[in-house]
Amino acid sequence: MTTGKSDYFLKRWRYFERSLRREVAHATKQQLTVHCWKASTLSSLISRLAKRHKRRLKTFPTSIEVMRRLESAGWLTPIKVKATKSRVRLYLMEASAAKNQPVDSYELLQAYLPAGVVSYFGALAFFSLTTQTPPFYHIGRLLSGEPQEPPLDLPSPSKRAVKRNPFGTELFRFEGTIYYETRRYRALTPGIQLREVGPRTWLRITTLEQTLLDTLLQPTRCGGEAVIFEAWDKARDTFDAERMADHLIQIGREDLWRRVGAVLNLVGAKVDGTSLADGLHKVRARVNRDSPEIPLLPGLHFTDRDGEWLVRVP
Repeated sequence: MTTGKSDYFLKRWRYFERSLRREVAHATKQQLTVHCWKASTLSSLISRLAKRHKRRLKTFPTSIEVMRRLESAGWLTPIKVKATKSRVRLYLMEASAAKNQPVDSYELLQAYLPAGVVSYFGALAFFSLTTQTPPFYHIGRLLSGEPQEPPLDLPSPSKRAVKRNPFGTELFRFEGTIYYETRRYRALTPGIQLREVGPRTWLRITTLEQTLLDTLLQPTRCGGEAVIFEAWDKARDTFDAERMADHLIQIGREDLWRRVGAVLNLVGAKVDGTSLADGLHKVRARVNRDSPEIPLLPGLHFTDRDGEWLVRVP
């Protein structure tokens, strides 16, 4: 490359660097983490920048070449994840001198699926509802509609049914922790929020109240019986009863109301004078001897019985 061409490329590269630096300075609703990136998402961003500034970036290198250059310059650091099937490439982007920052599990999830929602065990840990370190995390892909009963995104039993992992689809492993993708049905997930965890990262995550309800819908993905009862006990006096009632009304499943009533009895939570208490009273009035008994946690069998709700409990 001649000196003239080299200087010309250097000017274009510096202009691109400034444009990229502005683009990744802060997280947005469209890009929830600008600290951790999936290769395909970053490639798309680079292509958009080159197109947006095409007058200044004529004959600019391809996205792949740009990413290689960013890696050589220290802007990008590959995250060494182990994927079981397809290749997964994730990067930390840090244009400043601050290096060697720990990789955050929530950032990995949000980078892998920017439109996904952090759920289950990982959400319980985020809200400090468990003292256990999650051995796995979930990111949910939001779908329209709702699954058939029971509320598990598993296939209906049949001779030809393919066995699916009850945890979901394994995406990759990192430092001994497993990361899964699962389907999240919008009808069962009214409680979703954006939480700012730093200037360069937001999270799309289930609300605390939705997370508690999820323990009664997907107990395996929430860590099992011990984790679930710890979570409800910790949240007993702090969860928002009005918000939980709103979630339950939107979900519209009487069996979930009954499970909530039974678990509140178990942990001794008081919700008098709230919309949750009103809703539970209406559902309880419809529970009678002909109502089928249900387990507190789907898929688990308990020997005791909450006679008020006709729910089998530990």
